[in-house]
Amino acid sequence: MAYSIEHPLDFRMTDPDCRCGVRGYLELFEILASEAVAAEGYGNNVLPYKFGIGWIFARYILRIVRRADAEHPLELTTWISSRPHRRFMDREFEVRQAGETMALGRLECCFLDLAQQKVVLPDAVQFPDSFFEESRGTVDVGSYTRIPKDASDAERIFDYDVRYSDLDNNGHMNNLRYVEAAMDAFTRAELEQREPERFEIHFLSQCRELEALSVCRRDTRADDGTLDSSDVYLVHPEGETACVARVEFAPAKETGR
Repeated sequence: MAYSIEHPLDFRMTDPDCRCGVRGYLELFEILASEAVAAEGYGNNVLPYKFGIGWIFARYILRIVRRADAEHPLELTTWISSRPHRRFMDREFEVRQAGETMALGRLECCFLDLAQQKVVLPDAVQFPDSFFEESRGTVDVGSYTRIPKDASDAERIFDYDVRYSDLDNNGHMNNLRYVEAAMDAFTRAELEQREPERFEIHFLSQCRELEALSVCRRDTRADDGTLDSSDVYLVHPEGETACVARVEFAPAKETGR
């Protein structure tokens, strides 16, 4: 079943130019996903106590069509298009404002057994057929990319210490903190030269309280020196990659959409 809400774009969700960017859209996706499963009775306020499991978000794709402003409310819609046949299922997202599509997204999610700390099959919960919306199909964001996991040749930009306020109810660093750290690998000037138009992030392993992570970046640049794309890594102290994100930038003439 598709789930839709109307939501204001709070200024705390916007970038410094008062428009919605990567961080804001992904925060809206998380709000929408949480409200959708809670409305069906499958939220993280129920599953841990009833089944001993919790939702885990594994990968995100965001495609920015236009950057929303705070003048008009946003129309947010999400759905899962088909019953999963493996451990992971895809949730689709659409953000509209004043009748226009602003952003599209996809979330790959699964269930974590909280006691054993391992992924379990989705048949741990018996979803009714009404939970799925096959008629809507999938959004146009492309396929998940095979982003290299090895950060050894990436430039170290800054260090990130995981603290209490970073944690979610599974005891791991909240997904949005990874996104914020990845986007903080860029300067404001870089992001204003060419704006992100596609963002993909893969969560590979959990980050825990008091870990000291390294945030690293590997760039592909255009002939004029501006960014075409960047792979950003959050790396555990022992060198294992915790997550990797790929940021693809719009052509310079499209910046300011």
